[in-house]
Amino acid sequence: MNPNELSVKERADILLTLAKESISRFDTLAEMSWKLRLSVWAALGAIAAFVVSANTWQPNWIECVIGIVLTVAIVSVLVFSWERFIYKRSVRFIRVSRHWESEVQKLVGANLPDHLRLQNWLGTRGWVSGDQLEPWYTQPVYLSSALITVFFGVLVVVALLRRVR
Repeated sequence: MNPNELSVKERADILLTLAKESISRFDTLAEMSWKLRLSVWAALGAIAAFVVSANTWQPNWIECVIGIVLTVAIVSVLVFSWERFIYKRSVRFIRVSRHWESEVQKLVGANLPDHLRLQNWLGTRGWVSGDQLEPWYTQPVYLSSALITVFFGVLVVVALLRRVR
């Protein structure tokens, strides 16, 4: 079927479906990423609690160094790779959805007013429009996630250092 043979309603329905599917992919990614974050936070919290409360086990320096290296590696991967990856993918899905929505708006001749356009927490539209992407750490969701991850990592490191013999 030739796209030019579609009625305006059929074209709008197709574009709206594409926009909804893009947001659905965004929602799935967001759900998966929060499950991963919560799992890592719970694991790091459980490790810290185990180290602090273990009566019979006291780590030696080798175990302490291995634990610290593993903790720093996990925190580093999550903070510097995962957060950036999730941010870029999320922005892409949002941009794709916004593109399809804007095509529907063009078809029906209605544009979203400026005061309803998506903005980031700094009040600019840089992360959802334009070619330049703001750094992931300027977004509160990703920054807070990174800080929480670092906090739990520090808990494990401090617990290990306090218990080392």
